[in-house]
Amino acid sequence: MSPLDALRSIVTVSQANNKNDGITGYLIFDRTCFLQILEGEKAQVYSTFRRIEADPRHRDVVVMGAREVPARLFPNWTMAGAVRTLDQDEIFMRYGIGKTIVPSRLKADTVVALAQDLLEFHAETKARASA
Repeated sequence: MSPLDALRSIVTVSQANNKNDGITGYLIFDRTCFLQILEGEKAQVYSTFRRIEADPRHRDVVVMGAREVPARLFPNWTMAGAVRTLDQDEIFMRYGIGKTIVPSRLKADTVVALAQDLLEFHAETKARASA
């Protein structure tokens, strides 16, 4: 399975589960590491995280940050996602991320800002393609 197919598979399952649980968020994959943002009610986010943590496909699962926010950042996405591509390298570099993501070198706010920039990049790319 290609990295893109793997991400699509995870996103598809996540979207179904998250819709049922009222979870929204964003998933970033650079072909070696996943970064995921989960949003929702505390109990549902905790339950979703525990399910992810227990999944045998995952290892070294770490919470980078947890906080209450006044509004969701990804309210329309049961799980949006991005696989790192060459045309996104500039965005990753802006956040000090080289060829691979090293989670221990990132802060939670950096991951959130990266996800927002990637979502904006994809929206702009899609708009240009349909113009």
